[in-house]
This record gives sequence, structure tokens and C-alpha cells, in this order.
Amino acid sequence: MRRAWGWAATLLAAPLLSWRACAAWDVRRFGGQGAVAPDEPVQGPTGAEPFAHGAVWVVPRADFSATVRVLHAEDYRRDVDGALVPVDLAVAWGALSEAGVAQSLWVHQSSRYYSWRSSADFPIPPGEISRSSANMHMIPADAETEDTLLSIGRGDVVSYTGWLVDVEGAQRNWHSSLTREDTGSYACEVVFVTSVRVLPD
Repeated sequence: MRRAWGWAATLLAAPLLSWRACAAWDVRRFGGQGAVAPDEPVQGPTGAEPFAHGAVWVVPRADFSATVRVLHAEDYRRDVDGALVPVDLAVAWGALSEAGVAQSLWVHQSSRYYSWRSSADFPIPPGEISRSSANMHMIPADAETEDTLLSIGRGDVVSYTGWLVDVEGAQRNWHSSLTREDTGSYACEVVFVTSVRVLPD
């Protein structure tokens, strides 16, 4: 799923580029003091059974909840599976959710991938950036949830709950990562979102 972009040379010149397999640049104010999302997402065993969602079959893999800082958001409604997964969120937690740290990263999303780069003076160790961020494919449970997800932009602090899921019957294969430690292809979380809200900062 990786793509060769015309600006690849610029990215390769950066001191580090981290990929997580999964929008336009959204300039918003980064508010809040300190780490506004100090804890990593919470994942646990689920008793939820597979269920039909429109024309696809959703298989819950884990209960999931998160409070995160949004580094970038991408509207994918024109994508082949855009009706199912209309938006991806590149999100951060821990020290990376601090306004000054998050703003120091250049973040890009395209073709369901997320990339970042920073100056030579990394705000936190590069490995911590990778472990404290993720690209998440967001499947809204209903129209109201979808409207909220599509309203979210760079800098927002959001809280959401649902399941990490696999999806059968879509145009592409959707299999959720079950760890925050991975990078590269298939490292994205696929989140079936049952509730979401934007928090005041």
C-alpha cells in the first residue's frame, strides 16, 4: 500500500520518517496545558459477537477506548471503501499529546497511510513518537457518529469507544492491529466507533 510521491526526496532528506499502515493540512490551534491525553488507548477482551453492518460483516477483536490528541485527519469518503471507513485519524497520546511537541511534527496522510517527520532536534525520542502515535481507520456506528468524526481536525482532543475489528465483505481487507508497538504495513487500528466526543482543551 505504499506510494511513491513526487515529494519523496524531501521526505527522505528528513532525519527520520515513520510509517504506520493506514488528510489535507488542517491548521488549528493546539490548546491545553501539558499532556492532554496522558494515557495510551485501553484495549481488552471482548464478548461482542460478529454482526452485520450494512453489506459487510464486522468481527470484534477487542474492546477499545481512547482519549487522544489528533495530529491529522483525512476524509476518505471518495475512497473505494469510503462509505464504510469515511475518515482516518492520526492520533497521539502521552508526551506527544503536549501542544508544543505535537506541533513540532509535520504529519501527512494519504492512501490510508500516515507519515511524520521532524527537525533534527526531536522533541522526544523517535522511538517514543512511534510508540505514542497511530493511524486509525474509523468506522462510525451511525450517522451521528460519522458527522462527529468528520468534524474532527488537527489539534483536537477526542475521546471514543468501540471495538478493534476485522471486516469481511468490503472492497479491501480490513484487519486491525492489536498492539500499539507495531509500525509499517498493517499496523493501523480499525476501530468500530460506537461513541465519540470532542473534549474542551
